[in-house]
Amino acid sequence: MKLSIPKIKRNEQLFFLAYIIFMFFSILMLSFYYQYYIGVYKYTVGFCVVLLLIQEIVNKFLSYRAMIGAFILYLAALFLVVQGTGNLQTSFACVFVFAFGARNIDLKKICRISVALTLTLLIFVIMSSLLGIIQNYHLLTSYGRSRYFLGFRYALYAPTFLLNVILLYVYDKQEKCKYVEIALLFGFAYILFRFTNSRLTFGLSIVTLMLAVICKIRKDNFSNARKLVCLLIPSFLLCFAVSIWFAILYSPNIPWMKGLNTFLGNRLKHGQNSFLMYGVSLFGSGNIEWVGAGLDAYGNQSTETYFYVDNLYIQVLQRYGIIFMIIFLTLTTALMIQCYRKNENILVILLAIIAVHGLIDDLIMYLQMNTFWILFGPVIFGYIRLKKAPKDEIHYSKRIKFIRLIS
Repeated sequence: MKLSIPKIKRNEQLFFLAYIIFMFFSILMLSFYYQYYIGVYKYTVGFCVVLLLIQEIVNKFLSYRAMIGAFILYLAALFLVVQGTGNLQTSFACVFVFAFGARNIDLKKICRISVALTLTLLIFVIMSSLLGIIQNYHLLTSYGRSRYFLGFRYALYAPTFLLNVILLYVYDKQEKCKYVEIALLFGFAYILFRFTNSRLTFGLSIVTLMLAVICKIRKDNFSNARKLVCLLIPSFLLCFAVSIWFAILYSPNIPWMKGLNTFLGNRLKHGQNSFLMYGVSLFGSGNIEWVGAGLDAYGNQSTETYFYVDNLYIQVLQRYGIIFMIIFLTLTTALMIQCYRKNENILVILLAIIAVHGLIDDLIMYLQMNTFWILFGPVIFGYIRLKKAPKDEIHYSKRIKFIRLIS
């Protein structure tokens, strides 16, 4: 699989420097290498934010709309830092800071750098664990599932990083995807599945790779399936509604609900219990104590009873509150609408896959595991918002030719 590094313009250099530093330390933060810099991570993030601010000063261009965007996104980031707990929540806040900094940067450039960096570090951590340089923790669950963490602090981390790579690859290549590369990515995903037993993430990886094959066969950016693509626009809203519906109405006395809960590893039950225990407020709660199966930086597992909400929508709603949830859903839905208007049909489909992923896994809230949050900036305040859809450009070109012929 060929990894190409795009040409970076002079006015983009500080952004990419900050982004590469952030991604490097944020990916390794979820591995056992984190123990070597656990105390300086927040200062590293602060340095990256300073670089992004310097970029804005150096570029000397901030429109009125961009100023509003800066206020909204930086305010959201500040709220997340204050309300969140720990360095992982700080990395979530960086979604909005980097989204604004990337508002005029081609997403495909960010895709290629993200793929190259993530794959390199993913292989590096896995090889380090197999060679015994860092711990390769092995967990045998109560359900009899054998799961290796492969140098990371939880079994889901490696497959989720790879899923992000696959999503980025499909968006970047689209109809230019190569069967050999698709096969290699599938092989890698299968190997990780065999080691980590991460069924749902593996399933979404297969769906995305199938989409890559369809893209290669169709070669039309799904332009003939616009009505079907349009139905995907409210994906984040629907997934949020489904999450709340199950949290309120789940009952183990209903056979199909009980079966679904068992298949999803008690996710429905934990979501409902969290709702009953912590409730929902306007600005969220910083005192929520969810206990996961992940390890700390030194390989220690919590001795408390497991109780964790894997659902992205419930977690964001309870931790950050109703107001932030409304802002988040507004941003994601506006993102879907703009992508559809600009005829970015494949992107709409990929975002719908991410929305579904949020039902079963909260890890996609972090930028290092979901690069597509970067689009909040370009779509709402930047170049994608101003970009003409290909259909409009064709009509415009025809009008110009017609004027030239009659003049």
